[in-house]
Amino acid sequence: MTKVFFVQHTGLKNGFFPHRAKYCPRPAPFLRIIVFCLCLLCGFSVFAPAPAHAGNSAPETEKGKSLPSLPFLRIKTVHTPFVSPTQDAGITATFVNGGKTDLKIISAEIRESKNTLTNHTLLYRWMEGSAAGKPVQMRELSPARTVSPGEGEDIVFTLRPEERKWPTGAFTWGAQGVELCVSASAPDSASQSGSFPGSAAAGKNADGQRYCARTAVVGTSHAQTTKTPVTALVPLSPGKNMPRAARPSFKDELFNRRENGNSHNADKKRVPGASAPEKAREKQISDFTPRDRRGITFLPEAGVYSDRETNTALRSLSAAQTLPLPFANPDFAALAHGKKEETAAQILRLSEQIYASAQGSQPSSGGAGTAGQPPRNVFSAARMNNLPDRETFRLLQNLGIKELLVPQSEFLSRRPAFYTPGAVKDIRSGKETMRVIGINTPVSMSLAGFLRLGTEAPIKLDTPGCLQTAVALTAIHHTQAPNFPRPLVIDAGSASSEILSRLLDCPWLETSDLKQISQSAAPQNDALPVPEEDTSPGEITASEINSLFGSQMSLLPLVHTFADGAKLEQRLNSSVYSFFSLDLRKNPSRRKKQIAAFAAENRHLPSFSFEHTSTINLISQQANIPIRVKNPYPYPARVTVRAYAPEKRILKVKPTAVTLKADGVTNVYLPLTARGSGNTGLQVEITDAQNIPLGENLKVFVRVRANWENIGTLILSLLFLAVLVFGTVKSIRRGRRSRPLGKNNFPKP
Repeated sequence: MTKVFFVQHTGLKNGFFPHRAKYCPRPAPFLRIIVFCLCLLCGFSVFAPAPAHAGNSAPETEKGKSLPSLPFLRIKTVHTPFVSPTQDAGITATFVNGGKTDLKIISAEIRESKNTLTNHTLLYRWMEGSAAGKPVQMRELSPARTVSPGEGEDIVFTLRPEERKWPTGAFTWGAQGVELCVSASAPDSASQSGSFPGSAAAGKNADGQRYCARTAVVGTSHAQTTKTPVTALVPLSPGKNMPRAARPSFKDELFNRRENGNSHNADKKRVPGASAPEKAREKQISDFTPRDRRGITFLPEAGVYSDRETNTALRSLSAAQTLPLPFANPDFAALAHGKKEETAAQILRLSEQIYASAQGSQPSSGGAGTAGQPPRNVFSAARMNNLPDRETFRLLQNLGIKELLVPQSEFLSRRPAFYTPGAVKDIRSGKETMRVIGINTPVSMSLAGFLRLGTEAPIKLDTPGCLQTAVALTAIHHTQAPNFPRPLVIDAGSASSEILSRLLDCPWLETSDLKQISQSAAPQNDALPVPEEDTSPGEITASEINSLFGSQMSLLPLVHTFADGAKLEQRLNSSVYSFFSLDLRKNPSRRKKQIAAFAAENRHLPSFSFEHTSTINLISQQANIPIRVKNPYPYPARVTVRAYAPEKRILKVKPTAVTLKADGVTNVYLPLTARGSGNTGLQVEITDAQNIPLGENLKVFVRVRANWENIGTLILSLLFLAVLVFGTVKSIRRGRRSRPLGKNNFPKP
């Protein structure tokens, strides 16, 4: 964690006002008091460090990242996040010259907090810069190090055991604040002074400009302590780790045919790192191996199992625990308040289908809570932003949810405590109880890069600051009640494998898993009552739900016509149910826009269509007229082609079921029966088996002359018969044309 406060001292010398050059009359006593108070106020405003608030991230010096316009000091690495009573505390800091002139580093100083940081507030005040420190070590750099503009210089600070006065008793050890300062000559002009991100404090002294950075280091004890059970949760979500978007477009799903989460072009060689989502996916899979250790619990959403490689990586874990969560981490509170119990059950059924398909088994035939392999056996846990009310509690009970993961701050808001409570708590509604696991919010936020304190502005942490702050917070959690070990559950989804490993190796922590922590005993007679009604802001509205289900119902007839209808229906349900995600509660306006875009996109999906047909001349009572139907989708489709004639006395058309080939045109022959003659228009449409329209209509003009063929055949037959009769009669009337030959006309043998 690095922050900076720059203060320009003007008008002061060695802490005293300079003597007046001229004689001034002695002021009245009350005027002297007023002047003295004003001087104190001005001196406080000058010397008080300005806190670094949200957005003041530690500047980076890597290539491609901009530097601030002023020099700064930042902590590069802390050699060990905790030190024993006999171990040196080593810290490497980097002084970066962000100015325009050369600077010489003259001296370096180490300061420490006046007292042990025993609670979250003291840690925040120290990192904020408002808590004063005391000097521990001061050394001159000989020769002075010159730093050119835009360059950086590493300085190693070492605090030896005999120099620091950190308590090491069994009940007094803990987190200590450490401040590193350097003095540099040839400072920038006063016009450039001010607060800037990167360090904790800066000031001007007799030796030059002073630049500081702060962090926290835990000093341990030789005494044996009861360790705190800890597990780190690593959530896995398709939106962050898989190559498809968090809110997949069903249109893309239709035209990008996939089998079990892989493209139908799976025979093509995958190009590693071909896209940003693919890079994120490969990085997530590569992180499974270093995170496969005791103390880590993976929380994969059901959609993660649809990716074959990720599923294989999860199944190969040996030491880490895996606890599947329902698809898209649904907002059960919103579903309960919207009277959508069946939708919640359908989400669990979809989760079960995806999970069973990935494991190579068959899902149960029933829904949530039925025989076979019910979802409650696999998806027995859910994650929520707050404790449930009575209606939500009842829904969770009916779905078979036995454990809830909620922020631990929910415990404090219901029943304050003088120390950080444990992660295990029970909630009660009537005679029914449910186990709740609290996720420690301060430690989780520090791993995500922020240190928060109530409603105050968050402090943004750099990479070393994330680790040191998280380690300090776990030590604070332990030392607040060292003889009362309270399980600690943290969300480490944003932490790297290295930071997570170093955190779990702290000697006062004992790695465990979520199942073991959940089975530990909750405080006796301390179950929290469930409120009657508690509606949270940002829940999905009834109009948004109706829009989603309207789009779903309009697309189901189309999906059921395809040969892969079952898989496509699952993807359609996935697209719809993803909008019930708890993550979208943070931004309701964005969710509303996404739902509107989803509905608009699905309204404009391409449909089955007919090719133009010219006028048809029908001269027989029965015939098959050809109709060409185009299928724009990459799936064979089973449809029914129907035709309606306004003149029922002229034409009768029989519906024809046909399978349309994928991405092509199919000839369909409609059997017609003509009952008379005349001109009529034939209305042709494409429907499913239940007569639901699926595409555009076609109007075909038909000239019906049903008797022409019969009359023509009769005329031809009569002509042929007349010619035959005429020829026969004529031959009879003429008789023989020659006499018959006698015996004498033949030669003898």
